[in-house]
Amino acid sequence: MASLLTIGTQEARADAPSLISKTAEICKASEGIDLSVAQALVDAGWSRPASNDVAVLAVERLADGLLLVDRNAEDAIDWTNGPDQALERALKLLVADAEDLADIVFLTASDEASLALLNRSTETLAELRCYYAGPGDEDTVEILNTMEALDARSGSGRVDPHVQMFTVQTQSDGAATFYQAARFDSSATEALGREPRVAFAFSQVSLLQKPDAP
Repeated sequence: MASLLTIGTQEARADAPSLISKTAEICKASEGIDLSVAQALVDAGWSRPASNDVAVLAVERLADGLLLVDRNAEDAIDWTNGPDQALERALKLLVADAEDLADIVFLTASDEASLALLNRSTETLAELRCYYAGPGDEDTVEILNTMEALDARSGSGRVDPHVQMFTVQTQSDGAATFYQAARFDSSATEALGREPRVAFAFSQVSLLQKPDAP
């Protein structure tokens, strides 16, 4: 059953896993939305929002995250129509969760992060889609910078001048993960006409062939 959750602000130790890394690991290891996933998210710090106002702010944050990563990595962002379209998609996820219309969980932080999980599993394939929007960490920054440097050496530039992005695909033993992370460049403020509501976003699709599948 879907539920609307929030993550409270916590004081993190310097050596503690970051929110973005913990969330990505949960998404990667999960086969769908169930009680074990819910508990893992609680253990990572997620909890219910305090008010509808908090949920509205979370939708706005998630919309900026979807603008970053809910697209083909080879396509530039439509800075004219994209923000409104992303906001509409984020709002639909919130409504679907609140009304339990689909196997969707919408998570939010009162002042830092939002996450949507979509369970699209079938009889033969377990599929979980995660969309995260919020703070990043040093590892994510380092990977983004490294990948951009490698692209520059090979003669490839950014697909969108206002966004850093990288994608990773892994496959093994009937499982596959498609991960895409991005962050707004400082020039994105001018393109958006405002400050971005989040710094980073990732989308992660985890696919697992079920043991009894043909």
